[in-house]
Amino acid sequence: MKMKKITAMALACVMALGLAACGGTSSSTGTSADSAAPASSTGTAAEPCDLVVAWWGSQGRNEKFQSALDLYAEQNPGVTIESQTNGFSDHLTALSAAAASNDMPDMAMLQGAYYQQYVDGDLLVDLTPYVESGALDLSNVSEEILAATTIDGKLYGICAGMNAPSLIYNKTLLDEAGITIEDNMNLDQFAEKCAEIYEKTGYRSFISNPATMIEALVRGEGKILFETDKLGVESAEELQPYFALLERGREEGWLMDYSLTVGLDATEEQPIIYGTTPETSSWCSFFYSNQADAMQQAAPEGIELALTTWPLEKPKESNYLREAMSWCIPNQGGNIDQAVALLNWWINSPEANEIIMAEPGVPASSEAAKAIEPNLSDIQKKIFTYINDVITPNCSPANPPAGAGSSEVTSLITDLEEKVYYGEITAEAAAQELFEEGNRIMSEAAAQ
Repeated sequence: MKMKKITAMALACVMALGLAACGGTSSSTGTSADSAAPASSTGTAAEPCDLVVAWWGSQGRNEKFQSALDLYAEQNPGVTIESQTNGFSDHLTALSAAAASNDMPDMAMLQGAYYQQYVDGDLLVDLTPYVESGALDLSNVSEEILAATTIDGKLYGICAGMNAPSLIYNKTLLDEAGITIEDNMNLDQFAEKCAEIYEKTGYRSFISNPATMIEALVRGEGKILFETDKLGVESAEELQPYFALLERGREEGWLMDYSLTVGLDATEEQPIIYGTTPETSSWCSFFYSNQADAMQQAAPEGIELALTTWPLEKPKESNYLREAMSWCIPNQGGNIDQAVALLNWWINSPEANEIIMAEPGVPASSEAAKAIEPNLSDIQKKIFTYINDVITPNCSPANPPAGAGSSEVTSLITDLEEKVYYGEITAEAAAQELFEEGNRIMSEAAAQ
C-alpha cells in the first residue's frame, strides 16, 4: 500500500482557496444508500475499488491502522487502500486543503469540534440511510455515542473509540518520591500537588488543551462554552480560572517553560516522554484517556504511566465521555458505498478490533469491546478501568458539536495561553480578551 504525504508548500497553496470555497462543489458518483447491499462485518461484500483513508496519530497507531487496512484488502480482492497519515494539526490542514481542491479521502478521521464546518460546507455523507438499509450495522453502538456526531438529526460520523479527558502522569517518578495522586482534584489541590512534585523531584508541570479545559470548567456551572452565535458565559470572570492556574504556576515556579512545548504534535514528542532532565520534562500531560496507550509505548523502559481526572471544581458536571475521534465519509469521491462497507467492517469485525486493540479508545461497539478485553495490555486495562469505574459513574452528557467559529476561538485561546505562560498578560486580561473577541468571532461566524 502506498503512503501518501502532502507537502507543506502544496498545502499552503491549496489552503489559500479556503474551505468555504468548496461548499457547493462536492459531488458523488456512488450508488444510493437505499440500493446498497448490507455489508458484512468481514467486508466480503465490498466491490473492487481504490480507497483513500486519512487519519492522524502516533507511529503506533499508524502501524495498527495500516495492519487492519491490509487485512481488509486481503479479504476483499480488488480493493486497494491508500493511507494518508499526519500529526493532528497537519491532518486538519491536509483535509481542509483536499476539500478545497475537491479531492477529499473516501474515509477520514475528525473530532467533534470540526464537524460543523464540514457539514456547513455540505462535504460529508449523511450515514442515516446506510444504517436504515443495513449497510452500516450500529446495533451494538449506543445512542449516546452516536449523539456526538449527529447534527440536525443526521448522522455524519461513527466513533472510532470512546475516551474522556485524563491527566496522564509518570507514576514511577511519583512512587519513588512518595507522592500519591487522587482522582477528582480541584484546581487548588492540583496546584498544591504541582508545587510538592516540583519541590521533591524538580519536575515541572505541563498544562495544555486550554480550550477543552476551559470548556470543562464552564460545564461545571451548567454552561456550554460554544453556543450557536456566542460564548455561553455571562462574564469574563467565568473564563479566568484556567488562566489563573497558569499564572499561579508561573509565579510559584512549577509551570513548565513554554518554549519547551512549542510545536509539539506527535505523542512521542510530549515532555512526559522525551525530556532528558527534570528541567526539560513534565510529570504529567493533559490529554485524553486513549492517548495513554501510545504514551506508554513511547515511554522509556521502566517508566509506568497512570491516569487520573483533570482538576475540576465540579467533576460530575464537568466530566464527560466523548469520541476520541470519529470516522466520516466525505461526499466528493465515487466510492461512497465501498467506504461505508469498510467503515462497517472497521466497527464490527472482531479481527479488525483485535488488531487495533482499542488504540483510539474503547470501541464504539459493545460487542467489539467485549471481544478484545481479555487481550488488553496493562495500560489498556487502566484505560478501560478509568472509563468504566472513574468517569462513567461520575459524568454528564457531552456537549453537542460546537458551532461555526469555535475553531477560530480555539486558536485565540491557544494564543492567550501562550501570553499567560510567558507573563505577557495577566489571567484577568486574557479572560477579558477571550470574552470580547470570542463573542465577536462566534457572532460573525453565525451570521455568514
